[in-house]
Amino acid sequence: MQKLLVSLVFLSFISACREETPVEEAANAPLPPVETDYEEALIPWGYINTSGNLVIRAKFDDCRNFQEGLAVVRQGGKWGYINTQGKTVIPVEFRGAFDFSGGRARVINEAGKSGFIDAAGAVVIPMVYDEAENFQEDRAIVKMQGVYGCIDRDGQLIIPISYQYISGFKSGMAKIRENGKYGLIDRHGVPILDPLYDKVEPYSEGLARFKSKGLFGYLNADGQVQIPTTFAGCGDFIRGVAPARNNKGWGLINKSGVWVSPPIYNQMWYAGAGLFVVEKANKYGYIDTKGIEISLMNYQQLQSFKEGLAPYQRDELWGYIDTLGQEVTRPQFGLAWPFAEGMARVIFFEGMGFIDHHGDPLITPSFLDARDFSEGLARVQLNY
Repeated sequence: MQKLLVSLVFLSFISACREETPVEEAANAPLPPVETDYEEALIPWGYINTSGNLVIRAKFDDCRNFQEGLAVVRQGGKWGYINTQGKTVIPVEFRGAFDFSGGRARVINEAGKSGFIDAAGAVVIPMVYDEAENFQEDRAIVKMQGVYGCIDRDGQLIIPISYQYISGFKSGMAKIRENGKYGLIDRHGVPILDPLYDKVEPYSEGLARFKSKGLFGYLNADGQVQIPTTFAGCGDFIRGVAPARNNKGWGLINKSGVWVSPPIYNQMWYAGAGLFVVEKANKYGYIDTKGIEISLMNYQQLQSFKEGLAPYQRDELWGYIDTLGQEVTRPQFGLAWPFAEGMARVIFFEGMGFIDHHGDPLITPSFLDARDFSEGLARVQLNY
């Protein structure tokens, strides 16, 4: 029976590979609506250490990665926090709870209102907001009565609750929306770009991409158009180049708007390490910032680089490739994830386990499910 269960799980993962990209779920995944009841997990979650030993007993209906020494756990439909010894240090009493960042964690009470607690579990920002986001760059976006503002770590209102939308902060900037148009503000709410654009993104390498009348271009630091709106799509500048799309496809442009790599690809995105994933005729490969293909264009899927390696899919199985375009492992896994803390999760026929940078097993594939290591611990469901 156990072998049958593992086999079915393996086959279901293989099937999922064909349709979905193996990207780690967001640490702060959205919660079900307030009126939705949580079901108890048929197979509970616990935590293993880097030796693969179960160090926190599998007793949780759900749980999250450790951040700042604490992890969110769910039992009986409520959320709380444990420490790395598995001790409950903040009671399991919240409708929703999220990761700690900078000594603050967002929580939701039974009325569906959001606020923040500290590492001792004390409420430091009252649960009065209809919605709130985690702190980014010491700022948290909050929502009341359909409009948005921003608070600091002490709960002081830094940006009035008056905007149709505010994004999280990135490099000291956030997007805002007023009257259906977008602009940029700094951490104190001072305008960087007035809300005049159909879309706009924070500056990257001195240029901000924007959309006007259906096309994209780039603004310089003074808010003047540096690259005209001639593109059907574009991305941030990274290492002096940016992905851009015209009616022929995706390519790379420089800061003068000149094509460095011709627009011949159907898809393109940044993969880290100065490389971009590109797709042509349903086959994927990598190019560098000069547009040179550094790998064969023969992969079914490619992922971003973490710790110098990236998962690839060929012949329905997964392996790992390095930043030189060399395959470090052959395609042999049912599914593969990016590396974290020196290990990567992979699916073997026997279940889920962890490998090292050479593709050698580090932790026996004995888990029904598992997540990446964070602060030396990984959450797992045991394969009973």
